[in-house]
Amino acid sequence: MLSAFNIMKKTYDREVDNMKMRTFAVAAALMILCLTPQAFAIEFDEMGGVEIHGFLSQGFIQSTDNNFFCDSADDGSFQFNEFALTFSKELTEKLRMGIQLIAYDLGDLGNDEVQIDWAFADYRWRDWLGIRLGKTKLAFGLYNEIKNVDLLTPNVFMPLSIYNETWREAMTSVKGLGVYGSLPLGVMGSLSYNTSYGQNDFRPGGGESRLMADSMPNALDLHFTAIDIDSLWSAQILWDTFLSGLRVGASYRRSVFDADTTTALDGLTQAQIDALGLPFTAGDHVFEADADSYTLSAEFIYGDLTVAAEFSEIEYDLNLTGIAHIDPFKSQGYYGSASYRFADWFQLAMYYSEYYRNKDDKDGDAIMLTGEQPDHRAWSKDFCLTTRFDISDNWIIKLEGHAINGTGILLGADAELDDDGNPIFEEDWVAGIAKITYTF
Repeated sequence: MLSAFNIMKKTYDREVDNMKMRTFAVAAALMILCLTPQAFAIEFDEMGGVEIHGFLSQGFIQSTDNNFFCDSADDGSFQFNEFALTFSKELTEKLRMGIQLIAYDLGDLGNDEVQIDWAFADYRWRDWLGIRLGKTKLAFGLYNEIKNVDLLTPNVFMPLSIYNETWREAMTSVKGLGVYGSLPLGVMGSLSYNTSYGQNDFRPGGGESRLMADSMPNALDLHFTAIDIDSLWSAQILWDTFLSGLRVGASYRRSVFDADTTTALDGLTQAQIDALGLPFTAGDHVFEADADSYTLSAEFIYGDLTVAAEFSEIEYDLNLTGIAHIDPFKSQGYYGSASYRFADWFQLAMYYSEYYRNKDDKDGDAIMLTGEQPDHRAWSKDFCLTTRFDISDNWIIKLEGHAINGTGILLGADAELDDDGNPIFEEDWVAGIAKITYTF
């Protein structure tokens, strides 16, 4: 018995030592990154001209009453982090290639799974014509291409009425062909365009899938098991106007897909469904969706001051074969924002944002009729204040607060459930976020 105990103790001690060594190795690597970024830049330059960059971040979210994309209510959550590594090379004066690997965690989304964020070949034939092949960032609104890059944005979460983090998988990139360019307009400024066609990432457990499931009655217990993306087409035009610092633009996006599902009706015969008095049919049920999005944007930069505003509508046409066809409806979102850099190391930013799941039901009357959800599931009104501290060229700390009325931006899957299986939400709530990012 003593011998067995000694063996177990030695094994335990060895595992503890190994864990300490791994922890020390990670800490040492982070220390080297922090203290010697220039040394890394030299090494990168010697790798055949391949540029290597990246970032890592860790955040903490705490909220009252409602979970804010993770288990943040009351005690808070550290399930908010991101790591990225980018490789790029200019092959010729007109041709470059690159790839970014990324892993992120936000509650049940991402789960630190390493993914290809983007990977493409870019050939810029003329200023007015360039072609990209591969997986590219989706040009949408003013900030969709940079919204998750802390170095380039003042906020932790950009306005959620336009850039909802739960839509990240479906809204970040497109796999296919892109065409872009810019045209000089003389004294009128310049015009740039960006269009792409292909498919986007859309997984059964992703935020967009859960959003679609929320559009159906809770009693159906709808889940996606497999998704077939038909197509994604997007177009963006930005005009840098004759007024210095002012740019305006418009974006369009169309997405078509269908999905295999499971529901609470699976396994029931038609006779059993009829006996329940439900107007549904037995068998497999396929979820079909068309979504058309339109966005108008404006931004004005004057010295250290930046103000912006955007307005967006998404028209949905949803059908669950054999169960329900929802009349087409439009969600609506808009915001106004302002940020000012008081010093090289300090920036203050704020925005007010509103989002409505159905612009024709802003008061939630139709939602109340279902008897399953409170009226405030129809909207979200968010006032956000952010302080950004640039500790050095590599380190950024952001502290952000949200005062929110309504729960339209939240997913039912993130909420606690009552005895009838319906999600529990509170109308008025607040959230605080702290995030630290290292960029190299």
